[in-house]
Amino acid sequence: MAADLSARLAIIGAGPHGLALAVRAVEHGYTPGEDLVVVDPSGRWLDTWIHQFAAYDIPSLRSPGVHHPGCDPGALGQWAQAHDRRSRAAYGQPRADAFEGFCDDLVRRHGLERSVIRGRARLLAADADSACVLLDEDRALEAARLALAVNPGRRRIPGWVTDLLPQPTDVVAHAGDVDLRHVAVDGDVVTVVGGGLTAAHLALGALERGARMVNLLIRRSLRVSTFDTDPGWLGPKELAGFAGLDPAARADAVLAARDGGSVPQSAAAALREAAAGGGLCLHEHSRVVAGVRAERPVLVLGDERRVVSDRIWLATGTEATVDSCRLLDDVVTAHPCPVHRGFPELTEDLRWPGTSLHVCGRLASLQLGPAAGNLWGARKAAERIVGQGVMRMVPPTESRPPVSSTTVTDQPKTVGRTTE
Repeated sequence: MAADLSARLAIIGAGPHGLALAVRAVEHGYTPGEDLVVVDPSGRWLDTWIHQFAAYDIPSLRSPGVHHPGCDPGALGQWAQAHDRRSRAAYGQPRADAFEGFCDDLVRRHGLERSVIRGRARLLAADADSACVLLDEDRALEAARLALAVNPGRRRIPGWVTDLLPQPTDVVAHAGDVDLRHVAVDGDVVTVVGGGLTAAHLALGALERGARMVNLLIRRSLRVSTFDTDPGWLGPKELAGFAGLDPAARADAVLAARDGGSVPQSAAAALREAAAGGGLCLHEHSRVVAGVRAERPVLVLGDERRVVSDRIWLATGTEATVDSCRLLDDVVTAHPCPVHRGFPELTEDLRWPGTSLHVCGRLASLQLGPAAGNLWGARKAAERIVGQGVMRMVPPTESRPPVSSTTVTDQPKTVGRTTE
């Protein structure tokens, strides 16, 4: 197998999880752009993260300031204070601009600008000794160790949505396709389905942009919580017992801990205020049972009420499962491993058993717990993958060419389905 890109450590994904791993790898001796390579479709760090915060008009993070991609928990707070971007939140939740600026500084200080190459991973093959990724434009990347840091998830689309189809995408859309900066909702009735913080941002954002009425449909009562994961899951209070469970029970515990969305007190207060002012109709304990296709689509609720809308936004979240990540298809076939409720049984250092592939994010939930997909989980994954010395002990591969953009001469031997 010939490869035109090579590295000791390759990371797929330049989001917070990829950045946390890259920072720790540099601090353990890896050289960005030489034996450390990061692949991302944008070719830039945190591109998707920054886009989502801007698209939903999010002013601050929900995680405490001690959770970030750097190795020193206090570094973000110190940076924010030095650059006059201090948080006034009770638990130091950083402003979005402070987090972005701090991450830019992390990238600069660790020389990581030159580590990211622009490309989309299409196929992935791995064994115990190496891994190979086929990128777009027929480029192949070979690495002694590969880390999948894309935090995959399949969008949850309620079954009743099919009752409304076909509809233009600006009428019925998943939250992942909504950008508040570019929507024209002035005078419209907008219905947001979901009870989490994304739903709250979209509902309040639609009102701020002139929507005549916003309906917020929540299948139970509005849940108020400072964080999206109970802090007990970030330490021994919950994790000590979690580690003693069998994998199937751990999967159940993860899903139970993340069952449904919640909003912090500030968002709940803003929603209640908007409802008192008449611009927002907060439908708690309201389950959509059917849709009716019409010039203005109609949602039928469980108590037979009907909600007529100009736009429907689905803030129904995503589901992290092995089969939601098409890049893993060939690995699953070649190296089967037990999967529980969609979560694979990885090794302690988050490797897919029998391979040199490490998995970060929510798919590492059986090892890290319900907060695996959060910023806390990004740092813990980096500690397990690099901190235990697994990466450090991999010797440089001799006679491999440096990172370049030449054309592949031979295709990888293992071929499977392409990603969506």
